[in-house]
Amino acid sequence: MQFLFACLPRIYRSNIHNVKLTFTRAIFILALGLPIVFMACAPQNEALAKATASHPEGRALFEQYNCMRCHDGGIGGYGKKMIENPRLRDLEYIKTRIIEGKDLGAAKMPAYPDMPKPDLEEIAKFVQALAGWEK
Repeated sequence: MQFLFACLPRIYRSNIHNVKLTFTRAIFILALGLPIVFMACAPQNEALAKATASHPEGRALFEQYNCMRCHDGGIGGYGKKMIENPRLRDLEYIKTRIIEGKDLGAAKMPAYPDMPKPDLEEIAKFVQALAGWEK
């Protein structure tokens, strides 16, 4: 690297020095920031892991019906956050929401009125477990 640095004209040397400082700062910020991000994500990852362990078929169906796209494993995103959502204590509420969907204007959860009952049961149990209200 020193050879390359010495071969460059002086005008570029100062720019490379600034890039080195910027790179160092970025590494420092990442070193401080990443642990915080992972700590913040730990409860969601833990909830998803527990729900998947207790309802692996429900998790597979959750992905198959494309629920993961909006709900992002329970932490929200485009769809509602599921983890610790008090409405999700009620299994019948979950089933109704899946069957009827929900229109919130710009955001719309699709309805699945023709979803087979076994699939509906498995997804509802997985969602309830993901929310932390499994009985």
